[in-house]
Amino acid sequence: MLVYYAWALMTVPFALYPGGAFAAATTPVFAQIALVLATAVVTPTRRNLQMLQRAWAHGTATHITLMLVEGSSRRGRVFTQTGYDPNDYAAIAAMVFPLCLGLFQREKGAWKWIALVSAAILAVGVVKTGSRGGTIAILAGGLAFVLASEGAKRFLWVFLFVLGGMVTWSIAPPEYRARMNSLADGEEDYNYTAFAGRKQIWARARIYIARHPVTGVGMGNFPVMEGQYIAEIGRSGKWSTAHNSYYQAAVELGVLGGALFLTQVLLALRRGWRVRSESVRTGGSTSGVQPEYFASVAAFATSSIFLSHAYFPFFFGIMALLVLAEGVVMSRSSSGHAEVPQWGIERATRRQVGAWAGWRTRNSWLKHAGGRAR
Repeated sequence: MLVYYAWALMTVPFALYPGGAFAAATTPVFAQIALVLATAVVTPTRRNLQMLQRAWAHGTATHITLMLVEGSSRRGRVFTQTGYDPNDYAAIAAMVFPLCLGLFQREKGAWKWIALVSAAILAVGVVKTGSRGGTIAILAGGLAFVLASEGAKRFLWVFLFVLGGMVTWSIAPPEYRARMNSLADGEEDYNYTAFAGRKQIWARARIYIARHPVTGVGMGNFPVMEGQYIAEIGRSGKWSTAHNSYYQAAVELGVLGGALFLTQVLLALRRGWRVRSESVRTGGSTSGVQPEYFASVAAFATSSIFLSHAYFPFFFGIMALLVLAEGVVMSRSSSGHAEVPQWGIERATRRQVGAWAGWRTRNSWLKHAGGRAR
């Protein structure tokens, strides 16, 4: 992440609008670094990981619940009060949804059902946004979760997903069902035919990459490039964003910047699968399989096809959580047994010392032998 943003700063002097590129490269970075470092300094224990994952899952679900209560049920009037649009919120819900499923799989008691409720809230949130990209992303995350699960649990998750999908579809508003039906039928809407549609924006993005392959047009300058190109060909229209994170990074930061973004996504997927594999090998019988981190990154990688999230803070936060999870499972792997929090070690040690002292008192010959040794 630091290399990625360092490169973004280096490209500022070559941007189409250097002032905008500098603001884009500096304003969000401090919050993202703080988010990542706050997770990085946490001791990698199973308890700490559980607490942070709960904060992500239930905090996001609570926030989306408040937005649903305060907003209208119509698309465009929900999730518009914090600077993010409905598609952004759909991507956030899709990314956090697998974290809720992982908690539901491993939690016990009331926490288990709280995790299930949070997952349901996030699914409803995606429906309420009406985002087709968010819907595809949450489906991709759910499919990745199923594939990364182990054994008979896969069939249980497939059953739960089918049942949950049927219930969600039955309560979805008619506008949402119409949008999803058009997607399933392959109807070519404005995204295919309009000059401002995604397909034509992506075609123009390839032109921009060819024109500025080294330093790009500057972070946050994709709309500026759009405006210049539209004027160049004698048209007028909207200065659109990239609507694709991979094109966004490559256009704004050059081929190297695009490669750095893609590398982060691929490394996160690799780490997520490693956490899943190590949890199967070392802790599957105790702490449970952990497929949710791989699934969360898969959901982000899918939503990035439709949204301009090359600098999305939630992705970096999820990556930090993933690195913490990797530290936990690798500590179990290197020690050959499940990791135990320090407070558990101290409590167990006190019990062992107390039992040893009592046994030593009951056996006087050992007490005398100890005296001679002293």
